[in-house]
Amino acid sequence: MDGNGNLTADTAGRTESYSFDERNHLALWQPPGWSDAYYFDALGRRSYTNANGIGIQYLHDGQNVVREQYSIGTQGYSEDGLLGVAVNDRFTLTGLSAGTGTLQTLLTDARNSTIAAVSPGGALGAQYSYEPFGTTA
Repeated sequence: MDGNGNLTADTAGRTESYSFDERNHLALWQPPGWSDAYYFDALGRRSYTNANGIGIQYLHDGQNVVREQYSIGTQGYSEDGLLGVAVNDRFTLTGLSAGTGTLQTLLTDARNSTIAAVSPGGALGAQYSYEPFGTTA
């Protein structure tokens, strides 16, 4: 733990280290073989992530992220969301890849955690389940 009570290392199962900025935002997460660096704007919103060499930029509407833009190699990608009334409440998510768009409706549980994505034709896409404390199962 650091002087502000932030966890700086976790050795349960695998060794991970964490670093925090002066405003107690998680600034660096390093599990084995990986490194994520997080950057925040003056309002405390995540503005950029370097996910093991992949840069991700965020566009906000208030506290909500409305667009994520990232590049993998020479391919550029973005994701846009139709927002609800709560922070991080998304009704739809559009993924744009190489000029094409795919619309997905996100299904949520009682805690507003995404559990599945459905295409406009009704096809079930990715499905998610969670363990205690939000870890995906």
